[in-house]
Amino acid sequence: MRGYEPVASSSGEKSTPSFSQRRRKPLLILLLGSIPALALLAWLGQDRLPSWSGEVIDGGGDGWDYVDQVERERGLRRLSWGALERQGARSSIRKNLRGDKGYLFSMYGAGWNNQVIQMMNLIYLAHLTDRVPIIPSFRWNMHPASPDAAVSEIFDLSQLSSSLNDMAIIEMHEVKGTTTEPERLKTVVYDGEKEQYKKDGSLRSVGDLIYAEMMEDDEVGCWSMHASKGEEVHESGRDLYLIKTPFTPLPRSVFNWDEDPGRPSFPRVADLLRARHEQKPEGSIAILRNYSMPDPSVWPDPHLACIDSTFGFGEQIDRYDVGGEYRSGTGAWAAVGNRMRFSRGVERIGEMYLREIFGGDTPPYIAVHIRRGDFGDAFLALSQRQYAHAAWLVKESLRIKHGVEIKHVLATSDETDLQWLSVLEDYGFTFVNHTQLNTVERFGPWFPTILDSYLLSSGKGFLGVIYSTMSILAYRRTIDWNQGVARMIELDHQVEADWTWS
Repeated sequence: MRGYEPVASSSGEKSTPSFSQRRRKPLLILLLGSIPALALLAWLGQDRLPSWSGEVIDGGGDGWDYVDQVERERGLRRLSWGALERQGARSSIRKNLRGDKGYLFSMYGAGWNNQVIQMMNLIYLAHLTDRVPIIPSFRWNMHPASPDAAVSEIFDLSQLSSSLNDMAIIEMHEVKGTTTEPERLKTVVYDGEKEQYKKDGSLRSVGDLIYAEMMEDDEVGCWSMHASKGEEVHESGRDLYLIKTPFTPLPRSVFNWDEDPGRPSFPRVADLLRARHEQKPEGSIAILRNYSMPDPSVWPDPHLACIDSTFGFGEQIDRYDVGGEYRSGTGAWAAVGNRMRFSRGVERIGEMYLREIFGGDTPPYIAVHIRRGDFGDAFLALSQRQYAHAAWLVKESLRIKHGVEIKHVLATSDETDLQWLSVLEDYGFTFVNHTQLNTVERFGPWFPTILDSYLLSSGKGFLGVIYSTMSILAYRRTIDWNQGVARMIELDHQVEADWTWS
């Protein structure tokens, strides 16, 4: 395993050549007041763009244009530099891969924050095995018809790469398209790494647009955590990327319990991938026979490795607690998640929202995540008084341990009963209301969830729901990024009879 270096500062980021990977339409930024042109140019040239209290960002219904504009202002080199045969998505996933490198990809499932954890786990596993990760775009599971969002649009992968010894990272849209890919991800800008030619035989010039080729059917042998337990596995890659992925069960040797498959171990899966099997894996064959499953038509590929899902992978994970290592700040969180900040564009939109919510400069606040819609009766039984008391404990901890007096509590919730929420408002809670903020109209359907994640991760204190991946990620970010205090509300949270908010 490679050692981990401290997170690189912005001065350590790769800076050439300065060409965007995607073409977008012009961005509209409305700046209040008069700003001299030279001052504006100096600001645009800075690597870490400042936040101005007077800035108003108009997404025009598509926040990705603004996010891309901010990234282009940074002028950073693409992260796939040196890892591809050529630029531009090809008809087959293999056509853009180099023969002297190993690669690893996986597919996502479930809600967005689950996808974030799967993506972090994928990058961590690739890092452990000296492979180049190929990370899919995020899918909007609540609105399947919504186009995908690239990981680099939401998270700062450049800083992450710098902290992992300049690790190359490929995004799936760079090698092959998808059936749900938005137009903005179907082109890349040629940056001149290698000579490339147009269809007419002429040499490409730096700045040329390269359009994705039409997809064709692929077949890639894929390891499967679910098949190891005899479970049916849905081939999401076939639906999205026209990649058929016949599954081979991960052998039981990669799991932490001989008598129960539990969850896979990062080190053991890494050993399996480093072995680059050329023969049929005997441990996997035994599982196929045990569950009377047919042999896959294609066995796992040692060059282009694939795993059906990385959710729940861990170093020494408790089989019933798939988020335990993330809450404890170890494993993939320590190596990858802690170093994966939000993209500069998302940060700046989030900062603007905080100014709008608080009516000026952002004060230190406690963020609270209340999830009630789909977590069962035990979570519905938690009262407003229990939530208020748990938030107050965070407030008191900040006062006693850090000497910080917090006067503001900012909350997000899936609860639709305004009367239920009003009880917490009486305690001083302020709820983020994306309907009133016109978030979808201003920035698009992805942004309520993305901004909730940013807002929950930006407080000095945090209170969340123990099994929610959104809460788990905000919990760690509050502790590690903000040096704050975070806790999860217990289902049997006790409140003293004479307690009052103070």
